[in-house]
Amino acid sequence: MDEIIPILGILGVIVLPVIAAFIIGIQLISSKHRERIAMIERGIALQEPEKREKKTNRYATLRNGLFMIGLSAGIICGIFMAPVLPDASSWEYFLIPTMAILCGGAGFVIYFFLSRKMQLKEKEEDRQSGFTE
Repeated sequence: MDEIIPILGILGVIVLPVIAAFIIGIQLISSKHRERIAMIERGIALQEPEKREKKTNRYATLRNGLFMIGLSAGIICGIFMAPVLPDASSWEYFLIPTMAILCGGAGFVIYFFLSRKMQLKEKEEDRQSGFTE
């Protein structure tokens, strides 16, 4: 009986939500299909969904790079700070992840200001060259 409890826990936490998401996805797709078929049978013209141009993030590499540098700096700071702090036995294991998250967030903030500065510079160059969107 004791070995069935973990199995039921895994089934309840992992397997059931995956199965539920799969069933909901199938239901959504089939209901859209039935709706389209009904519209075709009635002779209603189907409208093609407008495809919006997806704006790509030109600075994704910069964002990822700054985030990784921040995570690395946070891990290094946490490793060096752990032995220095007095009586940190109750929360010493949280120091390294906390510093990694803190410095990773700082990397995102630095990315925000750098990318905004670069976008403003590009807009100014476009405005000077006479290019308009």
